[in-house]
Amino acid sequence: MSKSKLTGEQQGFVAAIAALLVPSGMQTAAASLYGYLLLCPEPVSLDIIADDLAMAKSSASTAARMLDQYGLARRYGERGSRRVRYGVSERYSGFIAAQAALLGDIGRVIEGRAGQVAEDATLKRLRYLGSFYGKMERTITQRIQELADEAVREGLVERPE
Repeated sequence: MSKSKLTGEQQGFVAAIAALLVPSGMQTAAASLYGYLLLCPEPVSLDIIADDLAMAKSSASTAARMLDQYGLARRYGERGSRRVRYGVSERYSGFIAAQAALLGDIGRVIEGRAGQVAEDATLKRLRYLGSFYGKMERTITQRIQELADEAVREGLVERPE
């Protein structure tokens, strides 16, 4: 990419990634940017991102900051300049970890309030569901850690500080 437009195949890849991420709550611009960054061999400026994805620079900036918050993109500053570049993060789990935390939050609300809002079979179902969501959060979080440790052992990423 960097200074060139996307090929048709690359556009299809970006669109396919976006189509998968948008239904799970990611904004379209952020989902498209993530697909784009996966293809970039090095960090790129917001000007190049905006040009390659045919979006406003302000939209590219907002999307990049969102991906940075999810841990899916990394922000790179340039010495002596206010310009920034963005590249795909080596931490692939940010968005999934956020979804796991949401499941845990839902489970805690259900478990904490089930006895106040339901009884009998409904109460039993809510208690099971709250427990289920909590277990899913713990399982996902544990697996993310195991995969992060594996990536370090394999030399794919450095151990985060």
